[in-house]
Formats: sequence, structure tokens, C-alpha cells
Amino acid sequence: MIIHQLKTVLSNANVIVPGDIPKVISLYLSSEEKERCLETRFQTRRIKSVRLGEITTKYEVGKNRNGLQVQPFDLESLVPFGKNFAYDTILLVTQMRFRQLMQREEIQRDIALKCGFQISTG
Repeated sequence: MIIHQLKTVLSNANVIVPGDIPKVISLYLSSEEKERCLETRFQTRRIKSVRLGEITTKYEVGKNRNGLQVQPFDLESLVPFGKNFAYDTILLVTQMRFRQLMQREEIQRDIALKCGFQISTG
């Protein structure tokens, strides 16, 4: 559901108005996902997206019978499992590095100026 809301906001404008995107997003497991879990709890993660900026997500996670972590599908659609950078940020950095042949410091500076958040040199 949150992905649908974000797509609606993003598709209607070339420029994103900061007030249009919530800075804290809550994501819950679906009833089917909850049925597979032995226990659930909430975690918080800061996600950095070049289109959305920095977003704090509070999301429900669970453990299934095999001991594997289950997280909301919407979260997996926005950011890779266990990571803090959204897919759009990963794509942009990859394009800057390998298409535009920018160095790490140039990429960091460009992202900081245009997107308003820092990325590490790692």
C-alpha cells in the first residue's frame, strides 16, 4: 500500500515537494505473512533514497518456523534486505560510477548537494 501511495505522489510531479512524502513510514506484515511467523516485533531503519530523501521506516518483522526473518513486502520493494540505500540510490550511484566515470568523492559530493544526505566511501 505504501508503495502505491509513493508511486502516486511521484508520478504526478517532476519535482517532489518535501511535505508530500512522509518522513516516518509504518509498514506492517500482511495477515498471510503473520500466519507464517512464530513471533513478531517492530524495527526502525533509516532509508536513503535519491527521489524521496531520508525516510525513517518503522516496520514489523517476524521469524518463521525455520528461523528466517520475514519482513513486509513493501519494504523489500523499496530497499534490499538489510540495507539502508533504496534501489533508486543504488542505481544512480552505479550510473555515476560506471557511465559517467565519476570518482567516489565526486559521487559523494553530488549526492550530498542534490539529495541532501551523505553516503560513505565504502
